[in-house]
Amino acid sequence: MKATESRMTGVCHWCAKPETADGDKHLVYCSSDCQVASWPLHKPICNSNAAAAKSLPTDAAAMVRGLKEWYALHRPLLNVAVIHALSLPTQPGRIDTHCARLAVAPGTHKVLEGELLPLSEGHSARGLRERFENADGTMKRKGTPGIALLLLECARVLGAV
Repeated sequence: MKATESRMTGVCHWCAKPETADGDKHLVYCSSDCQVASWPLHKPICNSNAAAAKSLPTDAAAMVRGLKEWYALHRPLLNVAVIHALSLPTQPGRIDTHCARLAVAPGTHKVLEGELLPLSEGHSARGLRERFENADGTMKRKGTPGIALLLLECARVLGAV
């Protein structure tokens, strides 16, 4: 089972057993043991997002919270959209060379535009991708394609999910 499917089907993000307990706000786990085992890989992503949110002005922080709530509500559809935008079923290597960008309107979160971006040297998203290399490698060793990068842009606030 792919990691992206774990969120859509309610199975543990770590071991792929059916989810029986609530844990992280964005991932599902079957037990606290699986959540603890996953934490070293999930921690850099979670801490990066938390640090970014703390550095924003209050109105921008509220915008980020709204964007995260919108993402959580639409995550299954967005996961499928990213998988297909990157053509991962036929070109799995694109998970390492490209990312998806989606711009939404502040407040309404109406989708304004989307595009596929190459992660070339010097691209700002490349730095984000490099921060998650350890988690990506672990997910690949578990048999998944790895971690796909989706950049959500709302006004001038950008977040990686």
